[in-house]
Amino acid sequence: MALPLSVKVVGDLPLIQLGLEAGMADRPGLQLTPPDGTVAPDVVLWIAGQPLDAQTALRWRSQYPETPILAIIALPQRSQLSMLQTLGIEGAWAISSDFDDLEATVQQVAAGQARWPLPQDLRTPIAPPLGFFQWLHQSSLVQIDTQLLAIEGQLRHPHWNWLDRTFMTGRRRELKAARALMDWLWNGGQPTPLLALAQPPAPAAESLVLSPTARRIRDRQHLKVLLWDQLTERLQQPLSNLTGRPLELDILRSDRQRELLAIILRRLNDLIADLQFSQLSTEQIVEKLPQLRQDLWQQSLSDFYGRYRDLQLDSATIELSSRLSDEWTRLAPSLVARLHGDRQVLLTLVHGLPVMIDGTAYALEAPEAQARLQLLLENLLLRLANAIVQPLLNCFAEVTAIKQEFYDAQHLSNRELTRFRNQLNWADRWEQLLENPRSIYESQWPLLHFVADGIDRCQVYAPRDQELQQLSGVQQTITLVMEARDAIAPQVSGLIRWLGSGVVFVLTQLLGRGIGLVGRGVLQGIGNAWQPDRRLKSDR
Repeated sequence: MALPLSVKVVGDLPLIQLGLEAGMADRPGLQLTPPDGTVAPDVVLWIAGQPLDAQTALRWRSQYPETPILAIIALPQRSQLSMLQTLGIEGAWAISSDFDDLEATVQQVAAGQARWPLPQDLRTPIAPPLGFFQWLHQSSLVQIDTQLLAIEGQLRHPHWNWLDRTFMTGRRRELKAARALMDWLWNGGQPTPLLALAQPPAPAAESLVLSPTARRIRDRQHLKVLLWDQLTERLQQPLSNLTGRPLELDILRSDRQRELLAIILRRLNDLIADLQFSQLSTEQIVEKLPQLRQDLWQQSLSDFYGRYRDLQLDSATIELSSRLSDEWTRLAPSLVARLHGDRQVLLTLVHGLPVMIDGTAYALEAPEAQARLQLLLENLLLRLANAIVQPLLNCFAEVTAIKQEFYDAQHLSNRELTRFRNQLNWADRWEQLLENPRSIYESQWPLLHFVADGIDRCQVYAPRDQELQQLSGVQQTITLVMEARDAIAPQVSGLIRWLGSGVVFVLTQLLGRGIGLVGRGVLQGIGNAWQPDRRLKSDR
């Protein structure tokens, strides 16, 4: 049996690199080189950005002069492929292809044979030229349909108020009326299908779509590849905060948010590989769980901020990662209190243990197990990301260099930054004082997870009797108040309903009838006074 080819992935696009590493982990003919550099690669996969940079290609060519290089390109064009051939690159692979084609391409390049995909501009048929009025009609429909799709997505936002929703509904109605008018002028009233004429935008260099294949999960490795593919694809979508409370991630730019989450996912993948290589038992993993959490947090923090980066403050030079790592002792209790199921994730992906859901064990093949693991993984990523941003806000929040490199444009001013930190502190105190005791008392665990439009929260059942016994005095008082409310609320509600029925009876049967009799007597008196007056007029 032939030995697998050792492959090294290089480039500056972490999301695509993560997707490639997760996809190749399931290929018996390919093997990733260890990060320590002890094994020389047979083939180097270079993730080429858009547009292609000749200097970067020459740098990798000079760094690996004797190793074949395979360029990973999103949309291969004839000019790009010609430039790569001129620079000495042995082949290219289109991101839209499947991993079976990637494995065959790597083997062919490793054997010394060039492999080039069909250029995109040759695969796309040339459309016939359009007349001016036809072009005007089609381009107008494209603009209207694009606006309609954007409005439909905004209307699905759960936290919009009534005024904004009414305005967007009116805007959608106007666009539909304009579209109907254009169809009537051009097609005589025949409607054109939505976006039938719109050209899809070209995918970006980082838009590697790794859709999970419809196959039965055979083992934990297949399950891990499926989960990683779904998370990698999800990181390409919006990351808006829909939880109703501020998160530390909100202060980062969108590209920095994706970079941080991709780093954590890669480090988690390395941690699972190390645990499998070390052959630790389930008891040893549970025993080392606090250290594993710290290592995962520490390594992700160093990769995100730079392992050896220095920060200049006045006349002092501070090593950023080392200084932020000192905050672990203070951050660990709050992070552990928000993590749920990280032990389940490690034990399942390392040893293939079944997933426990509401006291029932589900095998890896069960859809319930995959959905629960996906939820626990997303919560782990988001909680760790918040814990990595939090020490930066505590130590160097107002440093200009930090704000310009990491912060969103909305939080660059000192006023907005101070307001955000105050909101974050108030939300943390409110969570510790009220939300945590309530979740513990109700045997629920709040989890952060991804939804279609961003990040949201949900609750899952989890027995928390031991935590209930360890609540402090104020938190215990909150649970007692909730217990008293549950005990008294039915009786109070019944009493209020009984009193309400009595009040209704008094108002309708007694006072209502009395008022009705008085009103009837007044009307009769007015009528009697009116009749003599009419008789006098008739006599005249």
